[in-house]
Amino acid sequence: MKCIVRTMALMLFFMFIVITSASGGDFQLWRKDVACGHKLPEAERVAISGFEKSYCIQISKSSRICAGMKTPDSVVAQIFYERDGSIIQQWDAPIDTFLSESGLRVDTINMTGDGEGELIVGLMNSQSMGIAIQQWTIWAITGNTVSKPVKVDDYGIMSFLTKSNQSGKWYLLSTRWRDGWEPKRGDGLYAVGKWYELSGGEFAPVSDRPQIQRRYLPSLERIRLHAFEQKKPTPVIWYKDKRTRPIVGQQPLLKKLDE
Repeated sequence: MKCIVRTMALMLFFMFIVITSASGGDFQLWRKDVACGHKLPEAERVAISGFEKSYCIQISKSSRICAGMKTPDSVVAQIFYERDGSIIQQWDAPIDTFLSESGLRVDTINMTGDGEGELIVGLMNSQSMGIAIQQWTIWAITGNTVSKPVKVDDYGIMSFLTKSNQSGKWYLLSTRWRDGWEPKRGDGLYAVGKWYELSGGEFAPVSDRPQIQRRYLPSLERIRLHAFEQKKPTPVIWYKDKRTRPIVGQQPLLKKLDE
């Protein structure tokens, strides 16, 4: 009898471990994150030689981030980080929409906690038909180094920087819209979130946080559209809602993204 009780206790213990792990560990402390980041003023159109259209965001009196298109039908935008009149870093990004003031964004933040601030640069690459999904690319600038890019959707609304209330760590929540399927619910569209941290100047997936998902139903549609309609769009804190759940196994079954 003692053996049976001990075996059952062990089974319950391991079940608890599995469930806790699948839920993101630490009783889903990720739900307590706060949206953060210090968004710099909106980009302004600036005339720059060699560009048909260009916009800049002033970082300080002597530095700025700019993005420009060389021709009206360009499929590539050129981004550069300028300091004291010299270009520190320059890189290209695909673009399939009109470059505008709202399509370039810079946040200042200290993601690594080392006292040295990083610049988080976002460029809107395209906007879809239908529910008007905005596809963005995000980079981090640490010192004079630019990170590899991270793709997100609806930056500033569904994707944004967060800070843990427990550890004080900063994260980037990358949300992507993906088609999927669930038993008894059928096909649907899902917001799928994944957290990144900055390590060695590069974005890296956070190992102790799960990917999360929420099905796109009228309740989420209303708050998303309302956020877009605001003069200063604010993040939709969708990960706090009880209808947002960790992805466990193949539920829901999600279609691969076309990168």
